[in-house]
Amino acid sequence: MVKGKYCCLNSAEYPIEESWAIELVKYFDEKIPLIENLLKYSKFPQYVRMFTRMSNCSPGKYDTDKMQFTPNPQNKYSVRRGNKGFLTHEAAHFVQSYGDIYYRETWAAEAIADYARIALGWDNIDKKEYPCGKQHFYKECCRCGADFLIWVNQNYLDKQFIIKLNKSLQDNVAVNLFLKESLSTTIEDLYLLYSARSKKFS
Repeated sequence: MVKGKYCCLNSAEYPIEESWAIELVKYFDEKIPLIENLLKYSKFPQYVRMFTRMSNCSPGKYDTDKMQFTPNPQNKYSVRRGNKGFLTHEAAHFVQSYGDIYYRETWAAEAIADYARIALGWDNIDKKEYPCGKQHFYKECCRCGADFLIWVNQNYLDKQFIIKLNKSLQDNVAVNLFLKESLSTTIEDLYLLYSARSKKFS
């Protein structure tokens, strides 16, 4: 067990080197204040408990204060030591803590989490994951969704779009209702503009 200011890491199920565990806990602790500053509105719990897993699992938050990942190299979703940035994405989910609306607006929650990772450092020397090499629809890829939200952020609501969207989701307001009330538009219409004007689609 390695303990930090905002989290602890229990690697009993799949042991990892203590130096790696310390590195991950320090990284998580460093990112939390930066994510809170980036998104402004935070519902971060008092403390987060992280666990390594022997079996295959995607890195992920579960419950209000727990997350898991697998360092087992035999697993498809194994996290290797050169990838620290996955913790920024997961830490953002704890700051978000959207509740049940996450399941209705999963694409937005995941895109905002990747936005935080893009803004604060992708930090994966094991594998080039960003920028995405394809042109996915915003709901199909959280990296492409993040790029879309970054474009919207640069063009609407005085560059406070993502901050306000984050708060809206924390208040259990669906994305299109938020857009109707704030911009008199829909996410689909904004995406059409993005597709027409973004360099990614030129």
